[in-house]
Amino acid sequence: MRFSLFTSAALLLATASVSGAAPVPKSNPADILAIRDTISVYALTVDAQKFDNLDNVFTQDVKGDFALPTGSVSGIAAVKSALSGALTGLSSYHAMSTTTVDITGKNTAKSTAYFTATFFGQGDLSGQTAVAYGRYEDTWTKDGKESWLISERNLIYMAPIIGNAAILSGGS
Repeated sequence: MRFSLFTSAALLLATASVSGAAPVPKSNPADILAIRDTISVYALTVDAQKFDNLDNVFTQDVKGDFALPTGSVSGIAAVKSALSGALTGLSSYHAMSTTTVDITGKNTAKSTAYFTATFFGQGDLSGQTAVAYGRYEDTWTKDGKESWLISERNLIYMAPIIGNAAILSGGS
């Protein structure tokens, strides 16, 4: 017997309410879409190296661990400086993929988003690439303008850098 996705979801919800399990909290789809959109804005901003646009991604008091080479930073100015210092002169392509969003309160949320970041060699390294696979684990806050901004970010690499890692340090 084949079940449709709708039938499976209906059975799951019916089973949860019959078994006494807690009901699935209702989330506003617009909030989830806004968070997913902001994750995409981050990738486009970094690739375009328009670091001032990060004000539309992070809170002013953001805390983050961006792993190597930037490490832990606090505050939007430090994030901009760290990312600018690490990425200026590099050509990159950040592809965001699997993403989950959990609205945890009226103005709070958590998300996990997988990424593939490809960095393209310049000069003597032209034609070579370095590829990073990882995920962003973010904590979100809805500000007074109804925008969702990242208040905490942790970057976790899921594999070693593939290709010529010297591209990331400008070495040859």
